[in-house]
Amino acid sequence: MLTIGIDVDGVVADLNTEWLKRYNKDYDDNLTHADIITWDIHNFVKKQCGFKIYDYIEDPGIYDVILPTSPDAVIGINRIKHESDRVVYITTSTLGASGAKFKWLKKWGFIDDIKNYVEATDKTLIKADILIDDKPDGCKMWYESARMPILFTQPWNEKLKVPYYHTDNWDIIFQAVLIAKSYVSVGSYYDNRR
Repeated sequence: MLTIGIDVDGVVADLNTEWLKRYNKDYDDNLTHADIITWDIHNFVKKQCGFKIYDYIEDPGIYDVILPTSPDAVIGINRIKHESDRVVYITTSTLGASGAKFKWLKKWGFIDDIKNYVEATDKTLIKADILIDDKPDGCKMWYESARMPILFTQPWNEKLKVPYYHTDNWDIIFQAVLIAKSYVSVGSYYDNRR
């Protein structure tokens, strides 16, 4: 029995395209997704913007125009749902956009029940076996809590070397879930990892 935790932004929702589009228009810049090579986006914007970059994601309306990261995301997650006991979306949210991600997930067919949606800054507090996330620190904390992370490849983490899966390929992610499930059937994944 597995519970799979999946982050939203950067894993299934392509937040950066719309976020950067709004920023570039307002600050006459041409920052691209590929330019963001570390986690803190405020380090890549013009100085006059700085931490104001995060004001854009306070607007719940931003999720009205965001697309999925890839067409494979829904297909991959549906395959995972078929093999797992539960898929739960675990996301950090701003106060302004709280709940907007659930509506987005429902609109795009990722989720059908709010009981499978959690907003949490510290994702290690959530009971799940696997976490698929694009935030390096979140995956590191998950790993250190003796659970299996999958670091979803994005420009801000692609050069990192980690002792766990690091991919944005939903076929590989699905295979990782199957492997973890086989460990559960023969004993604890966590016991076998040590």
